[in-house]
Amino acid sequence: MSEALNSIVGKQNDFATRFMGGGSTSATGDGVPIVTLTPPAGQRVRLTHLSTAAGTTRPSLKLAFDALDITITFTLDGDDPSSNWTVGSYQDYTAGNPPSGNHLFFTGDVDEVFYIISTAGAATGTIYYGYEFGE
Repeated sequence: MSEALNSIVGKQNDFATRFMGGGSTSATGDGVPIVTLTPPAGQRVRLTHLSTAAGTTRPSLKLAFDALDITITFTLDGDDPSSNWTVGSYQDYTAGNPPSGNHLFFTGDVDEVFYIISTAGAATGTIYYGYEFGE
């Protein structure tokens, strides 16, 4: 039996997008958030894209929801997600480097703030990210 959409929106396994956005940053820091995504009250954040430009990397990053680190410190590399990390359904990886280090998305809990944290002040490179707020 099928369910009406308004009856399943609040279920834990579903995500109804209310806003989509994205951006880029070249910010650096040492153990500090360089991107902060705060959902509207009662909504969640879903990270849908995280990459670098082809041929570049961004080392010393980690991802967190509130105080919970959801990754170890990693190198972001859209060109070679077989040995590094990316997020999203499209990455500009080179032939022979399948996206085994690629994750489709990360979704937080209601009212959790999402952070991209730089763990080394000297790290450079542009980070591209996409996200959704929803229920």
